[in-house]
Amino acid sequence: MWKFVSSHFIDFQKNISLTENQHSDALTKAKGIAKCLLQKYWPRIQSSDIDYVTILGGSYGKGTATRPVTDIDLLFILPSSVYTRFNDYEYNGQSSLLQEIKAVLEKSYWQTEMTANGQVLQVKYSSYQFEVVPVFKLNDGRFIYCDTGNGGSWKISSFFHELSMVNNADELSNGSYRALVKYLKAWRREHNVSFKSLALELAAQNFILQWLHITSSTAYGDIFFWHDWMVRDCFLFLSNLNWSSVRVPGTDEIVPIDNNWQRKAYKAYEIACQACNYESLDLGTEALECWKKIFGSQFPQQSCIPPLKNLRSMSIHGSYYLDQLYSKPFQTVLARAGETHNQPIQTKSPTSLPRRSMKTLSDVLSGGGSVKFNPYKTLLEGEY
Repeated sequence: MWKFVSSHFIDFQKNISLTENQHSDALTKAKGIAKCLLQKYWPRIQSSDIDYVTILGGSYGKGTATRPVTDIDLLFILPSSVYTRFNDYEYNGQSSLLQEIKAVLEKSYWQTEMTANGQVLQVKYSSYQFEVVPVFKLNDGRFIYCDTGNGGSWKISSFFHELSMVNNADELSNGSYRALVKYLKAWRREHNVSFKSLALELAAQNFILQWLHITSSTAYGDIFFWHDWMVRDCFLFLSNLNWSSVRVPGTDEIVPIDNNWQRKAYKAYEIACQACNYESLDLGTEALECWKKIFGSQFPQQSCIPPLKNLRSMSIHGSYYLDQLYSKPFQTVLARAGETHNQPIQTKSPTSLPRRSMKTLSDVLSGGGSVKFNPYKTLLEGEY
């Protein structure tokens, strides 16, 4: 049972994550841009110390970027004297700041298309673009950045608060959080879902930190073994999420969002239920067809399992579960087996072994147990 789950999601993760060559290319381009600005604004700083004034932000900096990458945020910290100079402008000094940044870079990148757009300077390469964000660092670690709209203004950014949020959720879920965000971004791209990245990350954090099986997914080394259920449950969570706005972490800025993702999320949940059923029956091809309806062609095209090693079997309720057959601890397979039985399986495993608790729908809706996100539209019978 579930012998294809890990390989399906391990391969999917590889297919949507940036490659080493893409990371290397991004770092090379970022350093080139930063060196030009360093010479203009920090002439006394050596190029070897460029990391003190540059930050790769956004999804790339938080480790949640997916292929194909479209843009990468590059925060460049400017001296406070530059802020004073442009803040003294009578009208839209913010726009003038972006134009000055553009002029500096055009001296070295005169063949590269650049556009000052709202809060960033877009430096457009053939495959993707850098969004250069000139910022001024505050004493509390936050940043001031420019906004050229409505005559110009200054806004507060807190990239490190966002990064801390991501790191915390990822640590508590043993790496499942970043994987989940990437899965959701693949779904968003495949189905043209209007869901801002920040809102998506916050929603994924809200879900995974209260997910019933987060302890199970972190108890053993193979976190991917639970990702079919994680994806399914997250889509159900999103379908019931009714956000009209989100607050940017570390700031008081409220970002409005629409909620047109709910219908598409529930459709994805229904298909994920089918996929999970096929996964439990080891029908890898059928499961793949379902997952590809959700995530598109980046999901693996065929099922495979790791080679057998240290084969050991044990009879449970007339079925056989193979220890280490799929490069996961036997206890992990055993823990999931409770899904298909009316009562939890009794074994001699440690009492701390995570199990599928058999909760009724009324238990969930009344807040029983550890399931907190509700109300659910529906639940497959006997799963909680």
